[in-house]
Amino acid sequence: LILSTAKGNPKLKDLFVRPNIITKRISGSLEAHANGKLLDPKNFGFRYTSLRGDKIDVLYNNIKHAFFQPCDNEMIILIHFTLKNPVLWGKRKYQDIQFYTEVGEITTDLGKYHHMQDRDDVQSEQLEREMRKRLNQVFQNFCDKVVRQTNEAFDFDVPFNELGFFGVPYRSSCTLKPTSSCLVNLSEWVRYFVRNWKSTFR
Repeated sequence: LILSTAKGNPKLKDLFVRPNIITKRISGSLEAHANGKLLDPKNFGFRYTSLRGDKIDVLYNNIKHAFFQPCDNEMIILIHFTLKNPVLWGKRKYQDIQFYTEVGEITTDLGKYHHMQDRDDVQSEQLEREMRKRLNQVFQNFCDKVVRQTNEAFDFDVPFNELGFFGVPYRSSCTLKPTSSCLVNLSEWVRYFVRNWKSTFR
């Protein structure tokens, strides 16, 4: 991965990674690198750096699907990559990787900080709505900057919440959501599911 020296590279902070490639559960930042004029998928991509200094690189040319799932009606907000070819991180090969923030913990912590006394349900719900809106905007800005940085050669797919339904892709039921190209369940890592429409209905 070639790191761009340009200022203002798209960056998200305070993210965790799934699967648990890093030994300990440590947060980190995800930064996008491109040359600003012409996307070179062989040399540019994303780098995740944990607070401990662990690094995970994902190249543009090895990304088959890129998803951004907002935190509407979800306990996490995430960026998910399905890779064309598995990549060796640590001692195992992985074909999917996800960078996320847990919304529930953030809203709970903020509530304790801002309201030392008992809060009623209305205040609590308002605080959570504001935090979710803020997180969605931060992640959306990151995705928009990546699209502009790559001259629209790279884009993120977003699940349609209103079209979600229960299904059993494996042995247990979960909520499946369609995107423009796939049917996915991204929130539950144990039961995550990404299937291209063409392979689903061929």
